[in-house]
Amino acid sequence: MEPDFLLLRPDVNGTFRLLGGAICLPSSWALREKVGLSLPLTLTDVWLRVEHQSFVALPKARSVLFGIRVSVHALADVAHDRVAARGLSRALQTKPEDVTRYNGLAGARAALVEMLT
Repeated sequence: MEPDFLLLRPDVNGTFRLLGGAICLPSSWALREKVGLSLPLTLTDVWLRVEHQSFVALPKARSVLFGIRVSVHALADVAHDRVAARGLSRALQTKPEDVTRYNGLAGARAALVEMLT
């Protein structure tokens, strides 16, 4: 499989710590050196993945075309744009809890909001 997998579990303080994983193509780091560490969040370590989705009706084919265009942005760049930072912060604060969990942001939401404000 192409993706790397890492298993994290919260400690008694709620800080997620690395338990182990499978790394296919490590880039200048070793998994054994990271086991037990937390994942600190900094603006330069976090990226924003944006999906632009569109549905286009194809009446003659009685079908719908679904397109997804993905862009990735450094959170540091977003934070330097006051309007974008405010918008992302507001989106993170108002996102329903179940969606936040689905997006994998439950443990990081408060820290991300703090970094953006």
